[in-house]
Amino acid sequence: EAVAAYDLALTKAKTNYQKHEALYYLAVYYCEMGNKAKSLETLNLIINSGETIDECSLELIERLMKSACISDCDDAKWQEKIAEIENAARVKDSLNNKKINDLNNKINELENRAKNNSDISKMTTTNDNTRIVKRIADPLQPISADGYYKLHFAFDESDLDKESKDILDRFVIFLNDNKDLKVNCVGHADIRGTYEVNQTISKERSTKAKNYLVAKGISEDRIVISYTGYTEPEVIDQYIARSHPVFKIGDTLTNEFIDNLSGEKKTKAHQLNRRVELNIIK
Repeated sequence: EAVAAYDLALTKAKTNYQKHEALYYLAVYYCEMGNKAKSLETLNLIINSGETIDECSLELIERLMKSACISDCDDAKWQEKIAEIENAARVKDSLNNKKINDLNNKINELENRAKNNSDISKMTTTNDNTRIVKRIADPLQPISADGYYKLHFAFDESDLDKESKDILDRFVIFLNDNKDLKVNCVGHADIRGTYEVNQTISKERSTKAKNYLVAKGISEDRIVISYTGYTEPEVIDQYIARSHPVFKIGDTLTNEFIDNLSGEKKTKAHQLNRRVELNIIK
């Protein structure tokens, strides 16, 4: 009757451990009945089940091995099998711990990267050596009062492309919703050409941005323009790196940096320096 009850428990077991637990109690029953052979046979069913032996099942096996009817067994085969299972469990634990550590490190890396990407800034030195921290905003999102936005231009041109107009249109919406705020437009140029020429073209670019806003109904006294020529090279932010993966975040497009480039990458670096940066001011 006892064996039948344990057999029923085995058929109803839903997990490996539940099966091992039923066999464990059956082995204990045989021990209590003084039938060491049947107890060892039942223990062997757990060890050679071909199923995963987890920590809980391993504890049951060890408990059986220490029981009164089995502990005096001098069969080296059993001891060797138990040692093998224990070693396999230790290896599995070690691998699992390594996987957990690797996953934790990956999570930390991704969290740090996400934090950096969500609030990346760049440090710029102006002509008077003033250090300015710029928080670069996502150019595809609505305008943020504390973000910097960029318009880019073709060589020796000040015409606004569609992407630039899209950004300026969002500035129009923001400025109409915030009547007490102004916008600052700073023109830039690439290193090619004389100082005077680049001052002129960078001024034309910031003026074009201003004129577009004025044409959309923004009062001139709410738009401040300035220009720097090629004195403030672009610093690659995460949004530029996303659309131009040949560059990495933090690359500063100085003349020395660009001189080491070639082909399309060099051409693109010059283009990224040709820009107008916009930000909201009070």
